[in-house]
Amino acid sequence: MDGAFPGVLELLPHRPPMVLVEELLAVDEDRAVARCRCRIGQDSPLLQDGRIPRMLMIEMLAQSAACLKGYIEFKRGLPIRPAYLVRIDDLVLERMPAPGEAVEVETVEQRGLGDYFIYEARAVLGGARAAEGTLRFVVES
Repeated sequence: MDGAFPGVLELLPHRPPMVLVEELLAVDEDRAVARCRCRIGQDSPLLQDGRIPRMLMIEMLAQSAACLKGYIEFKRGLPIRPAYLVRIDDLVLERMPAPGEAVEVETVEQRGLGDYFIYEARAVLGGARAAEGTLRFVVES
């Protein structure tokens, strides 16, 4: 990782308990790897067959991309602006983690067009692909 950079809570508008990115494992100018974890109880009504719901896997992908976007803005000396997920293409959801199970999400910036950004994200669970997709965001001006 490049020198000092903001922590996850500085890069995301989310606050606990909705922060799913636990740590940035690697980050540079156009790529980040984040460890994500959903810490809901085994008795949560959100669980589906003992696994987190698909919407939370999508949120892991989105929060990981938002961390990369925030890091890129930070490195460029710009204010970190909230981003809004507006579209997901080619979404694949294969494996959902159990509560507390770590997921690694690699995010790569594909392009930025003004206030519109496109990222490829891929989640790995236990060494195998869990989810992936192309995420499109707009940011506040």
